[in-house]
Amino acid sequence: MPTYLWTGKNARGVESAEKINAPTPELARDLLEKRGYTDLKLLKDDLMAEMSSKNEVITKMSAAKEAELLRKGKITGGEYAMRVVRDVAFIAIACGGLVILLWGRHRFLAIFFCLTVVFTTVAFARIRLHGYLFTKMIEAREWHRAEETLRLLLRLEKTLKPEDVSLYRSLALIWKGNVASGIADWQQHESKMSPWRYLAQLSSLYEQAGNIDRAIEMGEQAVAQNPNVGALYVDLAWKYLLHERNLPRAKELLDQADRLELIEMGKPYTLRNRGIVALREGRFAEAEKLFLEALGIWEANKKIHFRYSNMMITKAFLAQAAAKLGKIEQAREDFAEAKVWLEAAKVTPILKACAAFA
Repeated sequence: MPTYLWTGKNARGVESAEKINAPTPELARDLLEKRGYTDLKLLKDDLMAEMSSKNEVITKMSAAKEAELLRKGKITGGEYAMRVVRDVAFIAIACGGLVILLWGRHRFLAIFFCLTVVFTTVAFARIRLHGYLFTKMIEAREWHRAEETLRLLLRLEKTLKPEDVSLYRSLALIWKGNVASGIADWQQHESKMSPWRYLAQLSSLYEQAGNIDRAIEMGEQAVAQNPNVGALYVDLAWKYLLHERNLPRAKELLDQADRLELIEMGKPYTLRNRGIVALREGRFAEAEKLFLEALGIWEANKKIHFRYSNMMITKAFLAQAAAKLGKIEQAREDFAEAKVWLEAAKVTPILKACAAFA
């Protein structure tokens, strides 16, 4: 059965996107109207729903297209060097050929084409450099290397959105101990974006600052502002679970997230949260299975940002499940692999939980 992507206002009057299976677009529209949707528009391409700057439509794109978007700009130093070498080779061949063909009769035209090729190649090289620097900045941010993150942001400031620069800078300032400055840096964007997105990021900043109560409060406010974003429920449930604050509320949030359609890359986060619930409730074999399933998804997407940190977090919880099942050596092996990153990121709750068998 075909799948159609529509945008419109839901029953609460909130602009959102909805993917629905139906025999025809007309029947899909009828089904959505019965759910209370209005102002419906059919989108021919999932990518058209990507967080529009005008209405911030919620994206529900295919796994392949989402992975493609997440990989943008993510290249290694070796890949960047190879692409520059390829560009230089292209310049040499193109310019040499043009000179040979045109120099005799059209000398000025030959020079013009050569300069055009050179300038175009330089422009592409700059774009690739920005991609490489962004990848390095994301890596520094993943490992909580504050000084490196700030240094790279200075080189990327003109190519990133102001709110993205502010968010990364706020995180780095908080890691350096400048909590008030980090929070204030982000708060200047409160009136410039949707309230739910602002609050969700503010929640993460408070969590990094160690103010868990405030982080959870901001997360609850974000959910209240936009109850149609499944990722908000999953993220808030994660905060409750990681810091062992309110297991029933975490389970309620996950149930609410399940009633919404999450993007494909949201699945491992949900699986890990479900695994933590099972671990807390003593269902250790089920927890182990859920953690392994989440790990499998992250391992299959090798170029997605923050993949490594999420794998290490999941391995640490997998180690806890293995220890409960009596697999002490396996638990120690998994935790040993995750420990370096956990210590770098100062994920104290997990480090304490694993101390008994480490």
